[in-house]
Amino acid sequence: MRLVVTHLLMALLIIPLATARAAATGSHFWNPPASGNKCESGTSVVPLVFEKSVYGWSPNNMGVSFAAAMSRNISRGVRSQNYNYRGFAQQLVSAAQARAFTQPKFYAPSRPSPIFLTSSILISLSYATDLLDARAAWRPGEREAVVKWGNILEKNQNKQKNPSRDSVAIIAAARMAWGAATNQNAIYKKGLSGFKKTGRLLNKNGFFEKNPRDNNEVVSTMVLAAAAADGVGQNAYGMQFKGVSLHDAVMAHAENTLRIGPIEITEGDTGYTGKYLKPNGYAAHLAWMPIYLSRYPNTQAAQSVRKLESLMKRVAGSGYYGTSVGGATACFWK
Repeated sequence: MRLVVTHLLMALLIIPLATARAAATGSHFWNPPASGNKCESGTSVVPLVFEKSVYGWSPNNMGVSFAAAMSRNISRGVRSQNYNYRGFAQQLVSAAQARAFTQPKFYAPSRPSPIFLTSSILISLSYATDLLDARAAWRPGEREAVVKWGNILEKNQNKQKNPSRDSVAIIAAARMAWGAATNQNAIYKKGLSGFKKTGRLLNKNGFFEKNPRDNNEVVSTMVLAAAAADGVGQNAYGMQFKGVSLHDAVMAHAENTLRIGPIEITEGDTGYTGKYLKPNGYAAHLAWMPIYLSRYPNTQAAQSVRKLESLMKRVAGSGYYGTSVGGATACFWK
């Protein structure tokens, strides 16, 4: 009898680890890199503060702060095997149980969208899920609770009426990342449909948008979406749209940005003015470059991206962080 109980206890301990490992060996969006030299030091969990409502971007937005804390935790988890993965998983479960950021608050059409931020949070959650899968950090029922919450965020993206091109692109990226991370093929396919819809906007010169700042926002999340496709064995980077691929779009945008330099440009849908030739930001940033270079370091487009990276470091410094692509991309992508 004692032997049976001992075996039963051992099985109960092994089951959650085996479940997490099984999840990690299937579909995935992202693999934590072996090297964390560009990641944040620390083994404790950065607290996740949340609320039910989600708003469009503002300087003191709790959703933006939540995404930043998520990035810091993922970064710490990549760098140190001694990071408190269990504590991070428990905080995500608390956010899931509270249905964090599941109530979008819309204002005027020209104001930043709560759905854009919803997509950004879902992208961060995709990284977190893959990290905790890889580290076998879940306990029974935890992953399921987080997936259920993430699926609410995914469905809420449908609440964006008349989405701009950058919104279509980030919704596609969020769905592809989340579907791949959680092995939900139907969600991934919805994202892929949005990816193709955005791809069909490419003109013969390789631009999604005439406005370079707006074009940069689309390129950013399309690059991330294509990286998510890699996770399920699909080459979205090489898809042709009237003879033009995402590689061509990356090269065209990099070369155009090199030509125009670090000038301020007004965003088409919100009217905000600023520079996007910088390593960090909410949506206007070049934090997509480490993602592309990690996947395709030797393409002709990569040569242009490296030139752009050199210019960026001269005029704006380094330290990649982009809210719309999940955070600290130089840490996440090698």
